[in-house]
Amino acid sequence: MVAAVMGCRPQMILYGIVLFAVLLLPDIWKNRKNWKQNGKEILAFCVPVLIVGVAVFWYNYARFGSGLSFGASYSLTSNDMNNRGFNFSRILYGLYAFIFQPPVINAEYPFLQSAELECSYMGKHICEFSYGGMLWVYPLVISLLYVALGGWKKHTKQQKGFIGGLCAVSFIVAAFDITAAGILQRYMCDMAFGFALAAVFVIMLLVDKYSGSELSVWIVKGSYLCVCVGLIISFLTVITSADSICLQNYNPKLFYQIAEYFKF
Repeated sequence: MVAAVMGCRPQMILYGIVLFAVLLLPDIWKNRKNWKQNGKEILAFCVPVLIVGVAVFWYNYARFGSGLSFGASYSLTSNDMNNRGFNFSRILYGLYAFIFQPPVINAEYPFLQSAELECSYMGKHICEFSYGGMLWVYPLVISLLYVALGGWKKHTKQQKGFIGGLCAVSFIVAAFDITAAGILQRYMCDMAFGFALAAVFVIMLLVDKYSGSELSVWIVKGSYLCVCVGLIISFLTVITSADSICLQNYNPKLFYQIAEYFKF
């Protein structure tokens, strides 16, 4: 997975670096005298990455004239990425949209509408439709407040490194996407991977820490509730009629069949 992602989302290789540095490297260092076993583990991780990396580099060079060009600079029809520049305020607004933007919900089918992403930025600011930030689409990330409030101080360095590394990479990837491309719902998936994995890991740590107590039961129940809310929001994003890319335009028969179930 780490190797294959380079062909479409090269920035996500940073997650692979975190996984290698935090999960594999410490064990290699502990058994540093056993070079034979360490060599097998390093090769098992690095060889697929190198093979795919070389293949992608060659393909990019043959097609675009540079091994590090993935073709984004040729997208000039609606979003010229060559001249976007860097602006910190644009990143801050983008992080808000990716993480905290509330969904727009009403009482009539299809219930969920796209949120209007407008700001006073004086310049080119690419904003597409959004159905809400990750906090609403994947509520389990609220568990990361445990980290933000300093609750992880008693955990091991490896656990801290895993959580902190994933969150740091997610912020970096989000900032890169916002700067290079804009605020797009599909680009949220790039940063969502790290936050989601870190959130699940934090919940596992909390359940293990308070195992056998009533608090552990409430943590599990809260996790179930967050998963259910996320599934409901995900379902609503499928049936919503917002924007041009929606079920109403691409499969109107199914859209109105579902609408029949919500008539009273």
